[in-house]
Amino acid sequence: MIIFGKIHWAKVLGEPQPGYGGTKNEWSFDVTLTDEAKESLEKEGVNPKAIRYRDDLGYFVKFKRPEFNSKGKENKPYPIKDRRKELWDQETLIGNGSDVAVQFEIVDTAYG
Repeated sequence: MIIFGKIHWAKVLGEPQPGYGGTKNEWSFDVTLTDEAKESLEKEGVNPKAIRYRDDLGYFVKFKRPEFNSKGKENKPYPIKDRRKELWDQETLIGNGSDVAVQFEIVDTAYG
């Protein structure tokens, strides 16, 4: 599935960064949703709690990948690519409000 929106708080380049509360390192970013993207996620059965709302952003979803999986194996960072589908220059930061297309798979978990 691919959704289009604007990225915020992108911590996806280089080493994983401390997550909220500083407990575990992770790569993460938020994407604001167009009405179409929100509808697509809902139709796909995404847990409604995953679609959040803030007055300053509107509807958005958070993507995060921990440094280690549940079995202790090291995860790889998200593969970030430019519009030509070439790997992103890791020295070029991604600013809040940048337009993005996010490709992902929906995976059922114990959390829904």
